[in-house]
Amino acid sequence: VVTTEARELRREAEEAGAVKESRPLLRHAPWEGSVPSLSERLERNGVDIRAPSNQQIISLMEPMRPFSLEPNKFDEATFRSSLPALRALHNSTLEARATRDILDEALNYLAAAAANAARVKTITEDDEIAEFLRTVLVLAARGRDPVFNPKVEMQFARSPSWSGPSARIEAAQGLMDFLCWRRQEFDSLKMMIDELARDCVAAVRFQIVKRLLYLHQDRPEWVRAHTRYYAFEDTNATLVHDALITAHRIRASDLEETFELATAVFERFKNPAHQGEESCREDAAKIIADLHVWHCYGNASIWIGRVLDAQCTPPSTSRDLISHYRKIVVYGAADQHDSQAEPIRGRALQLYRRVADRYS
Repeated sequence: VVTTEARELRREAEEAGAVKESRPLLRHAPWEGSVPSLSERLERNGVDIRAPSNQQIISLMEPMRPFSLEPNKFDEATFRSSLPALRALHNSTLEARATRDILDEALNYLAAAAANAARVKTITEDDEIAEFLRTVLVLAARGRDPVFNPKVEMQFARSPSWSGPSARIEAAQGLMDFLCWRRQEFDSLKMMIDELARDCVAAVRFQIVKRLLYLHQDRPEWVRAHTRYYAFEDTNATLVHDALITAHRIRASDLEETFELATAVFERFKNPAHQGEESCREDAAKIIADLHVWHCYGNASIWIGRVLDAQCTPPSTSRDLISHYRKIVVYGAADQHDSQAEPIRGRALQLYRRVADRYS
């Protein structure tokens, strides 16, 4: 609310030139640059873009950039109309007359286009196109990109991210999506996917573990084997964490195994070195508590009691458990008898009391 007097004072100050312009201390100017073209980027990397063999592949790659770099704008009709150009690019990479760097980049682009297409059911239902996608993705699974970098691996363990397109990452992602729609081809692709699942680069393995649930119904033992490997043996915390989440989502099929995996992960990262390992440990504790609260699983109940009572348990573990179960305390209808909800609420409330008793 502004009074008439205040407006008058403001007008007089403006007429006297006594009002200073208010400017923010920090301004973000719009970016006025441009994304370098493929040719410009390759030339900066020392590639002779004027060599005839290189020019041919570059001319085929440029129109493919939208399929590779803008997956959210992928359009099926445009993809189908561009198939002849994609096939021509594929054939050019096989002839291998261009420099190695350009061939690698061409394969990255091809793999990204194929991976994006593999997400679309109606595309993969076309046997002829599906065969082409499969050929490209299998070829990309042998690609040189991405290269192993210890610093990148450490950063991935803290917070997963990667740059692209990159052949083996696209291959891992694309083949798993491909099998969503063409499960009959699992046996013939299993060896290739198993290799990608043990790739030296975590970002490649990540594409497999993120999609394990796609195949759980048809291949439960295969999914189980990979989940156990990632949880028990993988050295990257991000992969361990996603294996843990996979186990949690299928826990109804085997509570004992889920408990085994979660306790193993908790012990692996009992003294976390960074945020990624700490997230693994805290989520492992939540999963075990879920087995106790939702399923009344005896071993989980005992484990939770021991952890909450142990002097070495960090306060963050108790804090996260309290936060996780805040809504469960009021789960179900409170104004009427509910034989299913009441025991669940009771076990969640019991956790609250254990934590309160410890810190009171």
